[in-house]
Parts: sequence; C-alpha cells; structure tokens
Amino acid sequence: MIPALGRVQAHHFRHKSIQISCSTETYLHEAAKHAFHDGFCAAKANGRPYTIIRNRPVICRRQEELFGLTCHLQDIPASFDLTRHLDHAMIEKRILSYIADVLLESDDGQRQLLVEIEVTHACTHEKLSSGLKILEIRVGCDADIAGLMTGIDMKRSDMVRGHNFGDLVETSPPDCRDCPHKVELLQVYRSGKIRVSWERLPAAAAIARGGAVIHAEIIPKTVVHFDRPVRRIDHYARIAHFDKGVPMRSCLLCRFADFTWHPQEGDPPLRCFKGQGENGLVSINAAASCQIYSPFGSAVELERHRAHCDARRRQPRYGLRFGALGSVGDDEGRPRFGTSGYAREDIRDPLYRPAARLKRSRKPRKDDTDSLIE
Repeated sequence: MIPALGRVQAHHFRHKSIQISCSTETYLHEAAKHAFHDGFCAAKANGRPYTIIRNRPVICRRQEELFGLTCHLQDIPASFDLTRHLDHAMIEKRILSYIADVLLESDDGQRQLLVEIEVTHACTHEKLSSGLKILEIRVGCDADIAGLMTGIDMKRSDMVRGHNFGDLVETSPPDCRDCPHKVELLQVYRSGKIRVSWERLPAAAAIARGGAVIHAEIIPKTVVHFDRPVRRIDHYARIAHFDKGVPMRSCLLCRFADFTWHPQEGDPPLRCFKGQGENGLVSINAAASCQIYSPFGSAVELERHRAHCDARRRQPRYGLRFGALGSVGDDEGRPRFGTSGYAREDIRDPLYRPAARLKRSRKPRKDDTDSLIE
C-alpha cells in the first residue's frame, strides 16, 4: 500500500501498481539466470562438483621429426569443477562498467567468471573484448534451462560459447596403431628405383626408418592438377633429385625417355627413344638395369626436354604422320622400331633432332644416329 496525498481527493491508501512482463524472452532469461545460480550454489553447499565440459585437442607429434607432419585427431572432452576455483554466485552483479547476468567469484577476488544468458540478443562486442572471461549460454526452451542445474557442456558450440578462455593443453593419443590417416609416400631405394604408394602413417614411418630405402617423403596434398599419375610422380621425383640431392636412377630423368603419347590401360607410362623394353615402352624404373641410361644434369635441361616433347605432341601433323600411317606407327599411335634400336619417328622428326640442318640428300650414317637423339 502507498499513501495518496493529493489536493483533490481525500487522502487515502492505494495498492502499488507492479508492471510484470510475461513475455517468453523475459521468462527464459530470468529462469535461466536463477537455474544456473541455484545449481552452482547447491553444488557448492553440498560438496558436489558443478562441471563445465570443454573440448581438449588431441594432436599426435610422433612423426613430426621424421616427416614434419602433425596429426590433428578428434577432440576429447575434458571436465572442470567450477566449485574448486570459484566460491560465490551473484545475480545482476556489476563488474567494471558491465553488469553480469550471473557473476562467479573467488573468495580472494582474483578470479571471476561472467555468465551471460542469450535468448535473442548476444553479448555486445565491447563486453566480449573487455578481456573478462565470459560464458555465453543460449537457451530456447525449458529443457535447456533444466540442464543448467547440474553443469555446462561447452562441446555444444551452438549453445555455449566461451570468450577470453585460455586454450587447453593438448594431449596425444596413447599409440598410433589405429591411426586413420593415409599418406602418399615417395620412396627411393638403394638401387635407385623409386616407388610411390599410399600407406597409413605408422607404416610409412616404418618404411622410412627401414634399411631398404635411402629417402622417403610424403607427397603433399595440393590443388595442382596432373593429367596423369606418372606426371605427378615425375614432378616430385625431380624435386627430390635436383633440389634435395637424392640419388636415383629412373627413366623419368633420362634424356632418351618421354611419356607415352597414347597410353593404354596396363601399358608402361614411358617410351624409350633407344627402343628399350617391349615395343619401346618402359617403366619408370627400367633405368636401374639399363646400360645406356643417360640422366639430365639439371632440372632446367629436363624441363626443356619435357616442354619440347609436349610441343611435338600438340602439333596436328603428328596425328597423321605417326598415328595414322602404318609405316611409322601402329593403329594406336605407338611407334614402330627399326633394326638399329631406335624409333623411326625420332629420326624423321626435324623438331627433335639438333642436327636437323643436315642435308636431306645425305643419308645419316650409323655413327650419326646417337647424335640425332642426344
């Protein structure tokens, strides 16, 4: 009751008018604040934990020294008891120039945690950038409010967000036997042969530490597109050989070899100008036992060789000259070879011959053949 002491009517008492808002937003906001406050205070009084669950990162660094690679695995939950670090809970408490929905504070006042309830409006950027530890909890129904009586699960990023919290110390898995990660591994053996295979990370580490290989590295996952798998192998083999000094003996580095023009399924990926292999087609490791293997001395020379061969392939007249004419190539465009052991197409091609200025009237001698393809 409040007195009404006006000048017109007789003095009397009247009931105090109380404006109560019953909107859903106000109800959820007020109920969530009191649920968190009461849940924390009850846990503190009864000696039971009030837990907050966060995601702890799991990172495996076992192969970091060998491959420079770290594996980020699925996070694991980590529980913390707020009652062990904070002692009091206050509703609508001012701290600095802000008012917290619920303020948790330690006895010595050195640790504070602001709990903000979000129904429709999130915290302002000014408050979030104040440096104060803020726990922003979003509620949308009574079930969300009921969960605040026992603890908070920060793993639900759509419901709970922490601001200005320090990162949790990472942990590592107990072992790598069940590692799900597979990598593409480039291996160079003592014989000079190279091999590329997909391996699980622990198996790749075992190969690299074994005595059979002299070099092993993981081929990175890039957006670079290669029209054929052999070109991808060629790219990283060149880097390993010329940039890192890894010794290897492969037809990919030989001046007498190039990629096949019209590869068929099951065919070797390279063709040899000297006619080695079956029908002049060789694998990338045929050079390991080849007597005429002649590697390029630098990456620039090899790149010039690749560009020159690619330019020949793009010329329209090659489709007729070496793909359709049976005297030079078969029906699938693969070259035929003469008795001298080299492809006829390479002798007849003036673009590939450094000695193309020879007079047409003079027939090449047998001792000139090597100079035509070197």
